[in-house]
Amino acid sequence: MKLSKITAVGIALLLSASAAFAQGGWGSLSALKGQSKVNVAFDYSESIIQGRTEEKWASEEPNWGLAQEEVAAKFVEEFNERVASTSSPILVGDFPDAYYTILIKPSNIVRKGNFSGRVYLMDGNGNIVMDVPLQAKGGHIGSFWNLLGDGMRDAAKTIAYKYRDLVK
Repeated sequence: MKLSKITAVGIALLLSASAAFAQGGWGSLSALKGQSKVNVAFDYSESIIQGRTEEKWASEEPNWGLAQEEVAAKFVEEFNERVASTSSPILVGDFPDAYYTILIKPSNIVRKGNFSGRVYLMDGNGNIVMDVPLQAKGGHIGSFWNLLGDGMRDAAKTIAYKYRDLVK
């Protein structure tokens, strides 16, 4: 009797994991195979940055808009460098004709530039193809912008390695 309960629980867990994977999961990055370009976007609208809402942070940090551009550039550079040598290289950036968009949505950013959040892959119709959690490590020395840039480089590295694993 106990064995059948354990088996039933195991099957239920496998089914729920399979359903979650089908709705998202890193395997959904395989949709990018054959693509040459993909958009990348960053959404801080629901972020808590060093204990403040993004709106409050933006009102206290006049360079927040410029800093976001610099941090995004670090992500793009790191990702593109890491996937350039794959069998199916893609470029991330701002491409009006690209069908897919990788959306990075940090939820909690701390002083060292570490952040947690989500990564979404969205198709050209706005459908979410992938939705996975993300943990990124910032740096140790430098300004907050530099440390957050290190965090974005770490996020790019994580996503690039997941993509590389899929296109082997």
